[in-house]
Amino acid sequence: MKKLYILTLAAAMLITTSCDDFLATDTPSKQSNTNVFNTEAMAEAALMGVYATMSDTYVYGQKISVNWQNISDTENCNLYLTNYKEVNSDYGQNHYYGNSGNSTTRWNNIFRFAELASAAVEGMREGELLKTNPTVGKPLLGEALTLRALAYFELVRIYGDIPYKKTTSNSDLSNVYIGKIDRDTVYADLVKNLQEAIEYLPWLGSGKASTAERISKGFAKGLLARVALFAGGWSLRDGNQFPDMQLEKHPTIPEMNGYYVGRVKNYKEYYEIAAKQCAEILGDPENPHQLDPDFENIWKTVNHLDQNPYNENLYEVGLGVGNTGDVGTLMGWEVQQGSMYGQQGMGSSYVTSTIYYFYSFGKTDKRRDVTLTFGRWRKENYEDLSLNATNVHYAKWRMYWTSETYRALHLAAAGRVATGINWIVMRYSDIYLMFAEAMNELYGPDHQNTTAGMTARQALEKVRERAFGSGSSEIAKYDSDFFN
Repeated sequence: MKKLYILTLAAAMLITTSCDDFLATDTPSKQSNTNVFNTEAMAEAALMGVYATMSDTYVYGQKISVNWQNISDTENCNLYLTNYKEVNSDYGQNHYYGNSGNSTTRWNNIFRFAELASAAVEGMREGELLKTNPTVGKPLLGEALTLRALAYFELVRIYGDIPYKKTTSNSDLSNVYIGKIDRDTVYADLVKNLQEAIEYLPWLGSGKASTAERISKGFAKGLLARVALFAGGWSLRDGNQFPDMQLEKHPTIPEMNGYYVGRVKNYKEYYEIAAKQCAEILGDPENPHQLDPDFENIWKTVNHLDQNPYNENLYEVGLGVGNTGDVGTLMGWEVQQGSMYGQQGMGSSYVTSTIYYFYSFGKTDKRRDVTLTFGRWRKENYEDLSLNATNVHYAKWRMYWTSETYRALHLAAAGRVATGINWIVMRYSDIYLMFAEAMNELYGPDHQNTTAGMTARQALEKVRERAFGSGSSEIAKYDSDFFN
């Protein structure tokens, strides 16, 4: 697949210069928004600078993709079990611990991603390209708007209420040192950004979106659905800092010391947005996305750096083998150091799971043995089983599925090698499941959506059909409470 990471630093520099015009004197070494966004080549180069920031270690190169996913009921770091306050905060949920030396709470790089995307949005709007060649300019603006929304969504998802501004930083820094804004204001603005972006973007396989490494219409609509569900969902609120928020408080979770679980009173409007966007994807005959009928193949192809043949992946962050990306090195099928694969290991214990998650899968669920494994490749070059119930490794990333280029680099490496395995931000199965959640909340599990041509229950069972096989009696065996 085409790798966006290889775009030069100059591309990123093009887009930053408009934010630091501290001197009024023009200089040939500086590129104004008017100059940069006048031509297709310059505008696209600036946009590539935004994409390039996403491969940074503190964005999707490692932290968002590996360490910070580890805050759920399925992911775990075996190392935190001893003393959660002292373990290096790289390990999962511990990055929330309030320690001044906790480097992983740094949000500089994600904010830089957001700032560059905002600069691209402003540049596209101010430049001549959008006026002189809107056929080219609008899709680029759509990408910039979506990237901006993704950056700020990640910040809110990880940190909650954040400093937020609709524009880029002023040269006098007058709008830089600002306080936090409540997440509801941020979500509402991101929804508007994405609604605009969708109008400009092509489907995957059209125009610039030739691979899943470029933003396309399907992903923008899916991201809008995801943002809307977060915006309409319950979340922990700080009533001390934001005492005047008119929110609905959770009926069973008590308030403590000014903190409470709440949601906006118009939450159904957000669920309607999510249902609409997912339904439009599912029901559009031009939609190029399908479920890959073989769940394992999703992971084989992304490990091998190939495009999924069914376009199951709506968007992947493009990483570069040997240059960027720890996806797979820090989680996956364990390979011990000194084996036939080389002196470096793979699939370490940064992110693992537990035996409880393994047994939550049905025996005939094809996803189970793709997702989790007790197997490990020993340095003596044979496979055995790990019996640690709190350290069950993920199997979606496996050495023998990786590209020939990566395995050659790994064999000769003296240190950890970047896998270049793309981080999948959204898959087509997410669209079915978000549709099911939104429709169930609004109308119940068996209400037919005419745009999608299916009910919430049918969407869920479409995903379960792949898991258990067509005709399996297990497809319809799940909790009688559809939400659960």
